[in-house]
Amino acid sequence: MTNILICGNHPLFQKRFRTTTQKLGEVTILPMLNLKGIATRMSQSPFVDMALLDCKALGKNIVSNTRQLCQISPRTTVVVCTAPAEDHLRSELEETGAYIIRKTAREEQTLQIIEDIFTETMMKQAPSEPLNQMI
Repeated sequence: MTNILICGNHPLFQKRFRTTTQKLGEVTILPMLNLKGIATRMSQSPFVDMALLDCKALGKNIVSNTRQLCQISPRTTVVVCTAPAEDHLRSELEETGAYIIRKTAREEQTLQIIEDIFTETMMKQAPSEPLNQMI
């Protein structure tokens, strides 16, 4: 089972990402939390596979807080949803190891991006098997 955490207060944000991600796994929606609350949930069991975070949930220090979350829970794929006003942070956010989705992307684009991220990260985490066991 895949556990997906969605953190953002806006009802449209919650609804859109719940609808988009439900086919990938169990979705948990948290209200806007402070950074410590998000980090605590990401490190608890059951393990969070993907965290979709509204950039507003990351506070004023979006880049450093994103970096901190990626370090606290390195197995969790962190996806930050940004508004056009945060475009100037894009390259810095990418350097943290997080993925970025624009809030203005159409729903079908968002679903495709999330599926691509999910597939890519799951392939990276898959244990490699010795060649003789694959035959």
